[in-house]
Amino acid sequence: MRRRRKLANTRARREKEDEENLAPIRDLLENEDYRNELYSSTLQVILNRLESQTKEFAEFEMLNYAKRLFSMSDNEHSDLLAKARQHGASAHCIVRVLFQRGEGLAPKDKNGLSDPYCMVSMTRANHFVDFSSAKLEVVKTTECKERTLAPEWNETIDLFVNRSQVDDCYVQVQVWDLDANTMGVLKKAGKSKGVGK
Repeated sequence: MRRRRKLANTRARREKEDEENLAPIRDLLENEDYRNELYSSTLQVILNRLESQTKEFAEFEMLNYAKRLFSMSDNEHSDLLAKARQHGASAHCIVRVLFQRGEGLAPKDKNGLSDPYCMVSMTRANHFVDFSSAKLEVVKTTECKERTLAPEWNETIDLFVNRSQVDDCYVQVQVWDLDANTMGVLKKAGKSKGVGK
C-alpha cells in the first residue's frame, strides 16, 4: 500500500513539474502563426529524419505525438503535413558527432602527458586522411584538454553534408597533441577554438 502511494505521489509530482515546464511553451503556442510555423518545422524534421527508413509505423507514431503535443486538430494537422511533404527532403543533412572522452592516449610531451584535442571532418576516403596536408572544406576541432592521457570533452560538433553525397562520405576523427606544428594546421584550417590560448 505504501509503495503504491509513493508511486502515485511521485507520478503526481512529475506531472506537476511537467505542467510548470510546459507553461511558457503553451503561452508561446497561443500565437497561432508562431504555433503553425513551429509545427511545420517539427513535421519537416520528422519527415527528413525518417525519409531513409521504411518503417511507416515509426513515422505515424512520431507525427501523432507531435499532433498531440501541439494540440492540433485533424484538419490543421492534415493541411500542415501536406505542405511539409510538398517541401520534400532537405538538400542538406547534419551529422552530429559526440566527443565524450579518450582513454589510454600516447604520451607526446616531455612530462609524459599530452594536450589532446580532436579534429573531425567529412571525407570522401575510407582510409586515413592527414588533416595537416589534406584540402578539406571543413575541419572542426574540440577544445584542447591540457596535460592528460584521459581527456573528457563532452562536446558535440555538427558537420553538414549534401544529401546527395551522404553515401560517399565518411566521418573521420583524429586525436592530435597540441604543439607548435599542429598550431599551424589549426590556423590553416581556421579552427583554433580552445586551442593555443
